[in-house]
Amino acid sequence: MGAAWQLGLEGFRVLIVELGELGLTSGALGDSADRPSSGAWALLRGVAAGPDVVDLGPALGLPGDERGAVGLVVMERAPGAELLAARDDAAMSTLRARISALTLSAGPPDLTLVVLPAGETGLGRASLISLVDAGVFIALESLGDIRALADLAQEALRARPSPVPTLRVEVRRGAHDGDEPSPGWISRWHATADVVLAPLPRSTKGLVKALREPVQKGRLDNLAKELRRRAGVFHHDLAERVREAEAEDLDGVLEDAFFALRAKDPKAARALFDAEIVPQSGTLLAGVAALRAVMRSPDVDFAELRHYANQVVQKQRWNTPTPLSEDILKAFDRLRATLNTGAVVTRPGRVLIDAADALCFSAAWRRLIEQPYEEPTKQALHLLMLAATLDLNSIDRLRLAIVYARHARLARDTSNYRLAKENLERCKPYVAEELWTNCANAVLNQFALVNEDEHIWHDVLQVATEAMTFAPASSHYALAIAFAHLGDRYTAETHLSKSIGLIPRFLGIALRDPDMRPLWENAGSPYYAGRVPKSHIH
Repeated sequence: MGAAWQLGLEGFRVLIVELGELGLTSGALGDSADRPSSGAWALLRGVAAGPDVVDLGPALGLPGDERGAVGLVVMERAPGAELLAARDDAAMSTLRARISALTLSAGPPDLTLVVLPAGETGLGRASLISLVDAGVFIALESLGDIRALADLAQEALRARPSPVPTLRVEVRRGAHDGDEPSPGWISRWHATADVVLAPLPRSTKGLVKALREPVQKGRLDNLAKELRRRAGVFHHDLAERVREAEAEDLDGVLEDAFFALRAKDPKAARALFDAEIVPQSGTLLAGVAALRAVMRSPDVDFAELRHYANQVVQKQRWNTPTPLSEDILKAFDRLRATLNTGAVVTRPGRVLIDAADALCFSAAWRRLIEQPYEEPTKQALHLLMLAATLDLNSIDRLRLAIVYARHARLARDTSNYRLAKENLERCKPYVAEELWTNCANAVLNQFALVNEDEHIWHDVLQVATEAMTFAPASSHYALAIAFAHLGDRYTAETHLSKSIGLIPRFLGIALRDPDMRPLWENAGSPYYAGRVPKSHIH
């Protein structure tokens, strides 16, 4: 009931079906409550048409809006139901059909929770084998209860023709005020609990009162979320479904939700994409899922596909090749095919630059998995050369220089260093100083790393030193990388400490940054010194 209450607050219609006399209704609503019931045995044999649903919303203090609701159905156990054969498929099919036909708040429920009879009854075993699509096992701190529950569940689950997603919940029973016992007892159960709940009132009558207290808000949200996730139930609001799927890395669910959202409201889908997926906090997996959804849309035009593809390709990280780059490349193949037909579009040069970027990332992935990558590498350079002949604005020239640098790392060739520097210099007066500095540092770093060219590393030092007044943190960070690769660890450590002092998160970035590797080599050993031999430079 606590899980149903939390789901109701989230806007879901939740139906609780009680099979057997478990005392849920009498404890929750009182013995005098009007709760129509139907014998489970009559339903199993198809004699009864179906029970009525009691609305628990008022008792639980739900807001009573359009969606959020909790209903209760009592199927009282009749003599003979416990003798039901575990494999009585015909009877259980009838019961499933009766439950599926129930409605709540003038609509079908989003989630149906079936409370099975306690003990090793035929109805309980048959329900778990044939009726449920996901199981939630709740255990209190009692060794006997845990063992009995585990044995019953394992026996029934082994009899199922297919596995069922399960969720195991520990309800801690506090000794006194807020004093919770150690969860070590879970080790005696067959599996560790997935969700641990704080102490809750033992009596169901007290539970309803507790659920209405504001202090309980949020106490059961993890349980409700895990329950929906295991059962494969996602938020009815498409935007929330996209967010949930991104948080759980469910790219298939996110793709379908984004596809439905875009079909319903393209502007809302694009606003959600730009606000939550494009920023650094959004994941590449979510971006690719949204891009795939847009590519599936039959009415997508060149401009819309271009927007999504251009944003997603820039979310990739050169140091972490991924198979997702192949999906991004497919989008740019479609865009290039449109250009090849002679279509007139705005800023075609930017499309070619980003297509070259997609080719570089795809080639990097193929190289990692030891597949041929030379052809996409050549295609990327061809597109860059073609784009350079077109009319480009300052941002396009920044992108052109960045992709030239990626191609240099991929092809292990710095012959285009001069072209990249020319494009950087041409756009410098027209873009923000900090943006230009960050891009210039990235471009020069990539070229310098190809052959550990000292001349290019000194160019990095010059650019970072000149930008110290308006971008001190990133400049100190760039200097730390350059000095680390030049072999001067003492100076590199000094600049890194200054950058971390200005922006603390740079510490985490530095620890994961492969470009900073020479600074950490042999750290902790007696051979770690202020300078390193050239043979140790990466």
